[in-house]
Amino acid sequence: MINFATMKKLVIFDLDGTLLNTVEDLGNAVNGALSANGYPTHGLPEYKKMVGNGVRNLVSRALPQALSNDNNIIDRVLEDFFKFYRANISTYTTPYPGISEMLERLGQRGYLFAVASNKFQEGTESLVRHFFSEVSFVSILGNRPGRPLKPSPEIVNSAIANARKLTGEDIKAVMVGDSAIDMATAAAASIPAIGVSWGFRGREELSSAGCIVDDALSLTKAIEDLTATVYMTPSIAFVLDKMAEFNKQYFSGTLPEIPVKLSKAKSYLGKVTYQAKRNIFGKIVRYEGFKIWISTAFNLEERELEDVIIHEMIHYYILFNKMRDTSPHGKIFRKMMNDINESSNRNIRIRYKLTPCIPSKVK
Repeated sequence: MINFATMKKLVIFDLDGTLLNTVEDLGNAVNGALSANGYPTHGLPEYKKMVGNGVRNLVSRALPQALSNDNNIIDRVLEDFFKFYRANISTYTTPYPGISEMLERLGQRGYLFAVASNKFQEGTESLVRHFFSEVSFVSILGNRPGRPLKPSPEIVNSAIANARKLTGEDIKAVMVGDSAIDMATAAAASIPAIGVSWGFRGREELSSAGCIVDDALSLTKAIEDLTATVYMTPSIAFVLDKMAEFNKQYFSGTLPEIPVKLSKAKSYLGKVTYQAKRNIFGKIVRYEGFKIWISTAFNLEERELEDVIIHEMIHYYILFNKMRDTSPHGKIFRKMMNDINESSNRNIRIRYKLTPCIPSKVK
């Protein structure tokens, strides 16, 4: 069951350029590897534009352009890079000002933390544990063999799934990063994003962020604001708009529009009503007169209400297509629900622990 009033809050951080200033150690290691192989080196500020897509891409970008796609050369330089970097991974690296204090404050308020980085897994774990040894992270995820890099949402979805498994609660997540890659990752995972201007890219890459902050104190407030519980009251127009959106997204636009009704029922969040049309022999030939009902008697955030709407649309889809399920929430329903949850990082459920409306902020 899920209690909409007690969602756990998860902050998913990028590492390099967000929590830690790693550019000097990265740049020194790449320059050492380039020099060892007879290739020209770069000034450290240049590396701010090269990092962010994993160390293999970093080495490729640092090589002379004519060699940047030669896998044999990349492999050789990358091997030397690892030798230099592993020996000096934290020589000049340091947390950005106020980061440790921010983590302490948010941790005291019950926030969960995860790291989602394109840095190789060993390096990601090493740096997080070295600089933030007193902070508990539900996930420390870097570049792992066979797993896609950001901006694929897989790494964020994994962090959210780990948090759900650990806490047994639903998760409200926000992404924090310094690059367009981080913003695109958050968008692909359908979670809000905060851009930090102190990283390797600056404000010019962060236009798609929900907000941009310039210091750790502002970041703390932005996280608290974005994860605050803000309830909304359903309207027929909102439900119809969402049904049209989800019809295209999840049901290939095959569902005819049907009436939406609002109720104050305290026995359900949503339901589908219909009539069965029978032939002269009493056999059901089709269902018709569909209506979707949504209760306004409970505190729901927007995304939670969306999940309720999708839940009822799955029922509607199964009935409209006369699909024979094993029960109202049978195998067909559960497969459709699980597929949507997995593909879109949603949290549609079979059962809900309902929280009646109480005085609250209303959207």
